[in-house]
Amino acid sequence: MAIIWKYILFIVWVSYLLLSGLLLFTRGFLLNRDVLSLNSSCKSSSPYCENLYDETNYIKGEMILDCTEDDVLSMKLNYDSDSLQHCSKNKLKVIILLIDALNYDFVAYKENQNNSNLLHHQNKLTVIHELLNKSSNHARLYKFIADPPTATMQRLKGLTTGSLPTFIDIGSNFATSEITEDNIIDQLVNLDRNLIFMGDDTWTSLYPGRFKREYSFPSFNTWDLDTVDNGIKEHLVPSIKQNDWDVIIAHFLGVDHCGHRYGPLHREMSRKLKEMNNIIREVVDAMDKDSILFVIGDHGMTMTGDHGGDSEPEVTAAMFVYSPGNVLLSPDFESETSSTNKVRQVDIVPTLATILGVPIPFSNLGSVILNVIPVASNISDIASNWKVAASAVWANIKQVTLYMQEYSKGNSQFSPEKLEKYLERYHKMRMQMENLVTPYELDKFIMESQDYLRSLRHMCEEVWVQFDSFSMSRGLVIVFLTLAFTFLLVDGIPGDRFQSIIGGKLLYFAYSAVFLSIVFVIGLKHFDMITHIETSLYFATGTSSIIIMAVTVVHHWPSIAGNWYGMSKTSDWLHFASRIIILLSIVGVFSNSYIVEEGSVITFLLLTLVWFSVLEVKPEKAKKQKVADTFSVKSIVGSARGKVMMLAMLLSVLVRVSTRYWRCREEQMQCMPNKRLISNSSQCLVTILCLAVLITACRICLRSLGNLVGFSPTVFVSRYAPTISVVSLGGYWILHALPLETQGKLFVPWQLRLLPRTVVLTALGGLLVLFVRPLSVYHLTNSTIIPTDNVVPALFHQLKELMVRRTGGDVKGYPVVFGLATVYSATFLNAIVFLSLLGALLLGQSTVVSIVLLLVTLILLAAISAILRQNKTIMFAQLFEVPWWIIVCWGLSAVHYFYSTGHQAVFSALHWDSAFIMSAGTNLDSYIIPGLLVIANTFCSQMIHAILLPLLLIAPFTLNAIAPKLLFDKDSSEVKRAEMMLFERESLLARAVFSLTIRYILFQGLRVFTCMLAAVIHSRHLMVWKVFAPKLIFEGISFAVTLPCLLAGVLLLQRITASIDLLLRSLEDNHR
Repeated sequence: MAIIWKYILFIVWVSYLLLSGLLLFTRGFLLNRDVLSLNSSCKSSSPYCENLYDETNYIKGEMILDCTEDDVLSMKLNYDSDSLQHCSKNKLKVIILLIDALNYDFVAYKENQNNSNLLHHQNKLTVIHELLNKSSNHARLYKFIADPPTATMQRLKGLTTGSLPTFIDIGSNFATSEITEDNIIDQLVNLDRNLIFMGDDTWTSLYPGRFKREYSFPSFNTWDLDTVDNGIKEHLVPSIKQNDWDVIIAHFLGVDHCGHRYGPLHREMSRKLKEMNNIIREVVDAMDKDSILFVIGDHGMTMTGDHGGDSEPEVTAAMFVYSPGNVLLSPDFESETSSTNKVRQVDIVPTLATILGVPIPFSNLGSVILNVIPVASNISDIASNWKVAASAVWANIKQVTLYMQEYSKGNSQFSPEKLEKYLERYHKMRMQMENLVTPYELDKFIMESQDYLRSLRHMCEEVWVQFDSFSMSRGLVIVFLTLAFTFLLVDGIPGDRFQSIIGGKLLYFAYSAVFLSIVFVIGLKHFDMITHIETSLYFATGTSSIIIMAVTVVHHWPSIAGNWYGMSKTSDWLHFASRIIILLSIVGVFSNSYIVEEGSVITFLLLTLVWFSVLEVKPEKAKKQKVADTFSVKSIVGSARGKVMMLAMLLSVLVRVSTRYWRCREEQMQCMPNKRLISNSSQCLVTILCLAVLITACRICLRSLGNLVGFSPTVFVSRYAPTISVVSLGGYWILHALPLETQGKLFVPWQLRLLPRTVVLTALGGLLVLFVRPLSVYHLTNSTIIPTDNVVPALFHQLKELMVRRTGGDVKGYPVVFGLATVYSATFLNAIVFLSLLGALLLGQSTVVSIVLLLVTLILLAAISAILRQNKTIMFAQLFEVPWWIIVCWGLSAVHYFYSTGHQAVFSALHWDSAFIMSAGTNLDSYIIPGLLVIANTFCSQMIHAILLPLLLIAPFTLNAIAPKLLFDKDSSEVKRAEMMLFERESLLARAVFSLTIRYILFQGLRVFTCMLAAVIHSRHLMVWKVFAPKLIFEGISFAVTLPCLLAGVLLLQRITASIDLLLRSLEDNHR
């Protein structure tokens, strides 16, 4: 096996370890569940509100036709008309006052406390205390326990769907924050109930168009304590006095904002709570007897005013319920609710559904709170109202059981054994319900049902809500040790020594360890000794591989120490500066403000390091001059430092221009959207022109170097495919600029898809041809015909043949091959053309200029690196060594152009339009291709940088061929062979490209590791789900996308080398 393939196997091994550690970490950190699209509905023909789910009403173990349970329950209820109230339009109306961050301590009254001893947040909501004492049968107060994460958006999902919201809810409508999962809001709207909303505008983004009237106010400014609350006060009481509503929701933000700004111990908190107390009192006075009031908090807050995590102060909110006209149900036994004074937030959903007479949302996991259900009679005990209690509890049981059954059909998160046990319990409770006779049996049935629902919820909490600290810590350790040991092996062991290690038994032991670990884990799963095979595989293979790495490092430690000692004597200050830049670029991710403004910081660090490289250029040796014009413009520009400085200036301009395409984040209040990003006809023309200039420049360069001669498949594709793609792109953008009505009249859907598919096919086809036939060279046969498309090289060949004949030589002994001096760079230049076409299609015309700037920036970085290495080279072999500073620049450029292509590390900034490039409409049969298109659009910068990374290695040798005047040892025989030196020193080339690739992986892997660590440290931070978790996800996906693209670049380089070998062998055979 060639040494390059062993290097590739090592890269694959390290990549797997880093990805497995990342995936293991995310299994513990990124809480997720699948969102089902099924909805509950009410069967009004039944004498009881029966929940139906789409076209199925089947629970394993029984066939329910025509509402079997309803028939049984109806007979128990003697077909009393009261059993219809849960389906008929209820006369009760509900007022929900949601006070953001209403901690239970803010509501609980402290008896026998002097005002001077009270904290600012205590005993301010006196109206609640008064109502509890005066109307004990009409009022209830509970600890309202939230399920983490305690961010507002996740809490609102829980309060309306009854599910356990997680950070990643995998749904079909992935392009918007609108909730499409079954919820209490949509259930009310479907039954023509009128809803009025006022307050936090998050509701209107989650439920657009659902409210009869809405008064929403911006919620982002956490320093504004009064704007939202004052807006609500203006509309709340007048809306209550009108009779055109069934539900009013008012979401106050002042208490939460006060906590963020001052904390709960500040006097401003006292003012805001007194204000809330007055509002509650006004609402109570304005309510009629057919209304019921809920005062709730979506989460609590710590003593510092923060929330987002899972500590007790953060999850403990308050819920106060008051019904002025009807008494509230009071169970005769000690239930979990009455004994602990706690309810879960998800419990409010089935409770509201029961009170309002609507179906319980399909994905609800809450338990109906019997204690707050109003009853028509003045007797609140459960025995006198057993019909209401039994019907509410059974509807809740059946809904949750059916949800768990449907969810488990498409997901393996729950073990079949556990689900089977719950189905057995379900059938047992069904038998109990059919045989309810005495109050004792009813009490027992209700208690067992609460335990059943509670245990089902706990099973889901174990999977969806709680952080898995074991998976997170193991993932962190695997990623850190992999990075550390890989750095020690690659950067510490000398290249020739490491090559012998790779050629030895290291890879055999590594892959054997991975294979045996997989077999071991499968065996454990076979004997049911583990539950989660995926995480066990990640941990087992990672642990065994790290042991192999550690043993190798220990065995070669003397070599590592000696090599580092020698490097410390010769390392320059630019190497030290690059490490400082790396440190500055990664430590910032521990700050949410840095993450928000990372684009600006990365741009500054990139340009700083580039200009540091200018200072690193050694001055040339003094030359004899007739005139002392040392400081003339010509001498400065002609010097090495002058050339690098001009390239650095051009690069700086391009980078700064590319910032015009940045996209604003919500948190960047000072950021203004750039009007230049708005599509128009002139911009379309400029876009096509920029793309055409780039492609034309590449073709001119290829033709001048002799790499566009002949009629090979590669040359043919390079000549004609870009032109076809540019024309198709222009036509596609022009057509989509037309109004939709005009498009529909002029074209059928398949015609609109034709142009983008043409671009994709030609660009991907071109890249495929480059992998199969990578050489853009032409072997000139012995002919006197002069090609018209490349006259100068052909005439040179004819003159050479004439001179050789005059000297008596045989011209046939000298084969002529056009383009051999730039054989490597020509292939990558063609790749640049095809990648620019794909990037232009994905990003759209508004950001194509940024792609052009990206590619030119990479060429300039490679040129600066080439000149600097030529300037500092003592031995020719040193040209194969790519220094750390340019690798860091390359990585920073990838991050910079992630932002400059109009992206941000937030899901709201994703370019969802790219998902529909290959489709004429929005109805897609599969989400695989659209998902891949969105990923390619988002991370096109990282993908292009990874594929073109070998340019850094090739650049000095390309410089020998295209600009020998820039060299400082022009007479060297090795220099004159240009890129053929890469082929002639194949072993050194393999070692160099491996070192370059693995160090780039280390740089990107270090960024991912710091994001993981920041996510752990800030897991209870207010911005963990808004800033840190999205940053981790985007960085992780970026890393996962980068790895295969790096391998693609290495494989392309290897394909060129192999093809050159075949060419030279064929020339040798022909010569014989």
